[in-house]
Amino acid sequence: MRHTAPTTRSVWKTHEETRVEDPFRALGYLGILAAFCVVFSLTWIEVCGLGPSTVAKQLVASGMQIPGYRRSGKAVESILKRYIPAVTVLVGVIVGLIAGGFRFLRSFRLWNGNLACRWNNLPVL
Repeated sequence: MRHTAPTTRSVWKTHEETRVEDPFRALGYLGILAAFCVVFSLTWIEVCGLGPSTVAKQLVASGMQIPGYRRSGKAVESILKRYIPAVTVLVGVIVGLIAGGFRFLRSFRLWNGNLACRWNNLPVL
């Protein structure tokens, strides 16, 4: 009797099978992906110089003034500290959920795979 190694298709489940059979694992994946996107977006804001203090300095240097406040960087920075981190977290969560949703729908992989196959004159599966 000849023994053969199992194929990866028979050992590993596809995304569709995992999503249907274990929705908690799928939601956990979405949560982790969204959390990583939030951490990346907060890091990106600080590294690129788009934090509240840097933006406040740029606005004061350009001559912008908020009515009812003194013309200082601290006043503008205090207002920007309310919005920039909150919007950054919100956008990070949204991007993570969109990326995870497309991953579940296999949209990006199929689209990119079809383009690559057509570009290289390969058969589309």
